[in-house]
Amino acid sequence: GELSEAAAWYGRAVEASRGQSARRIFVAATELLPLGYAGDPSVGGKARALLDEVGEVETPYAAYAWYCAGEAVMTSDLELARTRLAMAIELADATHTSFVTGVAGASKVSIDARLGDPADAATAYRRLIEHWRRAGVWSTQWTMLRSIAVLLERLDQVRDAAVLEGAVRSTSAGHRIFGADQATLDELGTRLRSRLGDVAYEAARREGSVLDGDAAVEHALASL
Repeated sequence: GELSEAAAWYGRAVEASRGQSARRIFVAATELLPLGYAGDPSVGGKARALLDEVGEVETPYAAYAWYCAGEAVMTSDLELARTRLAMAIELADATHTSFVTGVAGASKVSIDARLGDPADAATAYRRLIEHWRRAGVWSTQWTMLRSIAVLLERLDQVRDAAVLEGAVRSTSAGHRIFGADQATLDELGTRLRSRLGDVAYEAARREGSVLDGDAAVEHALASL
């Protein structure tokens, strides 16, 4: 969550990687993430410039650049984000870049879960859960489980959503929750408390708070 410091370091890395095309694309793409999460107004121009530089090449670095460019506008332009993430997934599949398939897929389905058919989003999440479980990357898995808690509410799985909320708030294995993610989770909690009532909501949260990663994943899969 130290977004200014992260952006400053990536900015230095961009300068240090001039003349090294692949490395420069990688660090310039990653720089977009803290800028986007912080709502920095420069991120739009930087993203467009990077994508112009990438052009139509089909490489793992291009797939990653499209992912970061999509992720960077998630809080400001969901349709643009969805378009860029779809391109990232297409390039990732073409170049066998499984990391980008996973992260771009998780971001895109989080948009679909809010704006699209929740049943389709549930199917996509089940596939992505298994993707990250095979990879053994728990920080990204936990981040995705936060979005799944929101989807479960849309599917009227209200108690299951509260259990999963309790799990993601209690784990020390995922990324620290901050910014827009914090606001989304807080708003979800308020709605779930209203729908379940204080006693049932707190009981579900306590049930989730003792789940480890494997148990939280199994709960999500059973609920979707």
